[in-house]
Amino acid sequence: MKLIRENPFLGKKIILKKSKNLLKISLFTGTLLLSSFLFKGITLQSTLKEDKKLENVDRKRTLIEPTFDFSKLTSKKILNRDKESLTALLEDSVTREEEIKALFSYYGKVFQINWEIAYEKAKIITGNFQNPEYKETYTIGNTTVYGEKKDWSIYPRGQEIGILTFMRDLRTEAFKFDLNQEKIKQIDLPEEKSIYDLVSYFSELFLVDPYIVYSIMSSECGADFSSNAAMVYHNYAGLMDKNTQHLYSYPTKDFGILEAILNFKIKYNEIWLQEDSISNKIEKIGEVYAPIGAKNDPSGINQYWAKNVLSFYTLYQMEETFQKEPQEFIKK
Repeated sequence: MKLIRENPFLGKKIILKKSKNLLKISLFTGTLLLSSFLFKGITLQSTLKEDKKLENVDRKRTLIEPTFDFSKLTSKKILNRDKESLTALLEDSVTREEEIKALFSYYGKVFQINWEIAYEKAKIITGNFQNPEYKETYTIGNTTVYGEKKDWSIYPRGQEIGILTFMRDLRTEAFKFDLNQEKIKQIDLPEEKSIYDLVSYFSELFLVDPYIVYSIMSSECGADFSSNAAMVYHNYAGLMDKNTQHLYSYPTKDFGILEAILNFKIKYNEIWLQEDSISNKIEKIGEVYAPIGAKNDPSGINQYWAKNVLSFYTLYQMEETFQKEPQEFIKK
């Protein structure tokens, strides 16, 4: 496990007459026209700017390959700033359906399963995503994560999480949803994305500190992520099967990084949020993540795990790694 390894005035010319009254009236009329035009121009400009903002909220962080802007449906910025617009959007059944389809399409590629079959099954289970019980948690049917049902409604993008965890469950336990495991398999790779972009996106999705996850991944696979686990298995967090003591293998980079972040979120995020020093929190996580004397660590390198993670965390914080804009990879 474990070596040290972003205006022009459009009014007509005022014709000066000898009459002073006419001159006054002309000037007054021109002033009114100018004021009216400027007001309309400012209003139009303001409206266009606001529309532009709404179109571009968090687009650089969106991972979904279709051109739909999921921030309109799920962004915290939209939720806090324009609830009326969001409500109107959600009531637009056509837009909503296309956005949900796009989510299924992306995660179908991540987990290598037929998204159309999964989408139709989810529609049946959730009453076309309208059942009250579904909206309460955004959990689709019998979906579980590490054997437990979760409430995703508390997350800003809970519906997306509900869809991805449903697709993740289908990957290994399709029978729970009366689907044939072999028939839903489909190889359709997602477009290539950087490790940085994926960590940034999924950390924001699950409300996890990207620095700590990135640091653990660097400790497990090297700062350049060139280890065999990363390159061959897409396993960036050193996750192992307890029964076989073998590394898990994931079909896509997206899947492997998502799994690293989900694993941290479920098992270690509570420790990370405690009021304690960074070094102490990393030590506590290490006691579970890479315990000293573990059977799968015959060389005893787990003793360096916490120190390595802390070193990477300090480095990435100094470099403000996740203050940088992620590389754009979505087609616009």
